[in-house]
Amino acid sequence: MANLEPPRCLRSVVARAVADPGLELDAVVDEWTSVFYALACSCGSSRFAVRSFIYREEFLEQDRAYGPMAIACAECDRKSEIFDPERHGFDVEIDHFPKPGPYRGTLREFACASCSGKTFALVARFQYPDEVLNPLRGPAGFNAAREDLFSYFSLLGTCGACEAGVTIASIECS
Repeated sequence: MANLEPPRCLRSVVARAVADPGLELDAVVDEWTSVFYALACSCGSSRFAVRSFIYREEFLEQDRAYGPMAIACAECDRKSEIFDPERHGFDVEIDHFPKPGPYRGTLREFACASCSGKTFALVARFQYPDEVLNPLRGPAGFNAAREDLFSYFSLLGTCGACEAGVTIASIECS
């Protein structure tokens, strides 16, 4: 696991580095490093509802979240934005990202495919190219912190009702 601070998109929640939770990830580059953070609210709860644009991923036949992603604590209802493709990730940080959107899907809460539950324990995954993490070959001339130069963002959840594991979002950022 790389020694990084959590990216700034997670500053509104408590993010703790954890090991890979073992869910199958559909958008990864094997040679890059993945860093995982378990998310918690400042009240101590680790269960959240996820609100974003939800669309049906046709190849995998699963719902996915895309676009600005907000979470609401299941205990205190505190809301936090944890990712926005217009403000976070490698291409945005180097000002190379065309504006995404319009977002496909419907703005709503993500639901578990197994039981329709809407609260999850969440783990955010950030994947980094070697040139970002290797200080000898790292990107020169970037003003962004290394932890903000991630190439993939994924949000993984464990359903609070049935404990099924699900990939809620998997978004390329470079």
